[in-house]
Amino acid sequence: MLHVKITGGAGLVQNFITQAQQQTVKAPELAYACVWIKLVAGGATVGLGHDGNTHAEVALLEPRHTWQRLEVSNGVAPATELIVYAYGAGGIAEFYVESAAVEDVKLPIGCQPQ
Repeated sequence: MLHVKITGGAGLVQNFITQAQQQTVKAPELAYACVWIKLVAGGATVGLGHDGNTHAEVALLEPRHTWQRLEVSNGVAPATELIVYAYGAGGIAEFYVESAAVEDVKLPIGCQPQ
């Protein structure tokens, strides 16, 4: 689990296939990400895409202090990067992140918290 406090925008980035690896590893054209988030303050958004370009994102603004599952497919292909960023309120947020997963599948994965 990660505890994240953001005061100026941005957040977590997990690049699971680097630019160097893309020459030898085939990144999926369609993938789903699932992330469990517990908001403390502000909002959070989850995106999945290619090298910092996600487009399709899902945001969480309420409720506070309860675990919520967010799922999203990639908005840009191929899928090489997962982000969990602050959302709204001037880029200020505090949240916990647990059990993030990305899978090369065509349907939501329904991950469970660990």
